[in-house]
Amino acid sequence: MIEIRPLTHFDAGDLRRIGSGYTAAACYTVSKSETPARIVFALELVPLDQPRVRRFTYEPDQLERYPPVVAGGFSLGAFDGATMVGIAIAERHDWNNTLWVWEFHVAETHRGQGVGSALMQALVERAQQAGIRALICETQTANEPAIRF
Repeated sequence: MIEIRPLTHFDAGDLRRIGSGYTAAACYTVSKSETPARIVFALELVPLDQPRVRRFTYEPDQLERYPPVVAGGFSLGAFDGATMVGIAIAERHDWNNTLWVWEFHVAETHRGQGVGSALMQALVERAQQAGIRALICETQTANEPAIRF
């Protein structure tokens, strides 16, 4: 059984192991149409000739900023027993009352099993309890699995 709980410290090894990367068979193209009364952005899924494999690397300066973010109390881990299988590193921004999700990953061995949904739901609940108005997540247009999620 998966347990979602707050992170008490940041472990770069956990992030590297869980946030390994992704494989995409398609990517999204972005288009914009505009009239005086409406602006519409659209994502169109375009198949790739060959799957794109992306492995994440984490630069030291990036890793150095995460311990204080985790100490802020909004970062969570998904655990299968004693093993972390999902991670959400999130930071409250008071200037616009949002929760920015800097890292959101599920271990390859646990993808497609509801771990990501449970982790995201727990983030939403923590944000609601704190009176935060929105969660902010960003990814690349080539990260088809993340956009589908």
